[in-house]
Amino acid sequence: MGDFNVSRYPHEHSRMHPCITKSMHEFNDCITTSELEDIRCVGNRFTWSNKRAGRDAISKKIDRALGNWEWFRQYTFSVAHFMQPGVSAHSPIVLQLSLATGNENRPCKFSNIWADHQDFLPLVAKVWAQNYGSNPLEDIILNLKQLKGELKSFNRKYFHKPEKRVSNAREELVKIQEKLDTLLVWT
Repeated sequence: MGDFNVSRYPHEHSRMHPCITKSMHEFNDCITTSELEDIRCVGNRFTWSNKRAGRDAISKKIDRALGNWEWFRQYTFSVAHFMQPGVSAHSPIVLQLSLATGNENRPCKFSNIWADHQDFLPLVAKVWAQNYGSNPLEDIILNLKQLKGELKSFNRKYFHKPEKRVSNAREELVKIQEKLDTLLVWT
């Protein structure tokens, strides 16, 4: 958490430069390599200002609160509040911690065995083809939520309780082998 002196994306600058600079690219690489991500934030969009007025005014989001996956697992509902800067050029950050209670929805875990099933790709294609008419990012979020539910149903239908299915298959195999043995004895 703190002042990183660089924005991650072009829209985090009041003058909206259309390109990602070398320093932005390096910062994003560092965050990705470190397996960090922004903690959900509320409050000021820009966290730093040069405190000038008019055409000379520049504002950027260069202050961040970051967490790794363990952080997000432990503090699922934590929020970084970016407050009004007051006399400082930077917005103070107040981090509201909220421990996971265990009642939240569990994340979707991909099982490699799904990809080999003949119905998997058509299911994903069907869900992914849906268009909700919102902005593209919201469409992705809604498609992922829909896909999670479909994959849970898919898993229950084809892969639920594999040990029971293996046991049933073994019993069936024993019955078939016994029938074959009786046929071979009488022939």
